[in-house]
Amino acid sequence: MKDDEYYKTIAKFAENWRRQNLFALQEIDRMANTVQPAHISMLRNLEMSMVDFKIMQKQIRALSASIPRIEPILGQTIREANLQMSDVLMSLRPYQDFTIRLQEDQRRWAESLKASIGALSQVTGIATIIGRDFSLIHDYRLN
Repeated sequence: MKDDEYYKTIAKFAENWRRQNLFALQEIDRMANTVQPAHISMLRNLEMSMVDFKIMQKQIRALSASIPRIEPILGQTIREANLQMSDVLMSLRPYQDFTIRLQEDQRRWAESLKASIGALSQVTGIATIIGRDFSLIHDYRLN
């Protein structure tokens, strides 16, 4: 009788663990679906700004070639614009690193939880086999 309770407790623990892991996976997926679109949107906006910036650079270069006397001023403007854009891109670098780390953490968590869920089914199967063996031993001892 105690053996049955023991194996039922193991099976119940394994099922609760599996449920907790499934819930954690769902939360990771929900969080990824919430955070990733904002980062993707931010990167798309940055890409569009870079396209506009490149167009402006080409226009300034074209003007500077056609108007030699303002070329030094335009060159200075281009250099300043390049420095400002470099500063903007450098300020965004921590967000890019954070996004990459977050995605890597989510991937590792999901893999870890998936492995735990797989191990639980094996533990449950082993508990069932051990329970059967003990019941056979118990039945053998009674005969």
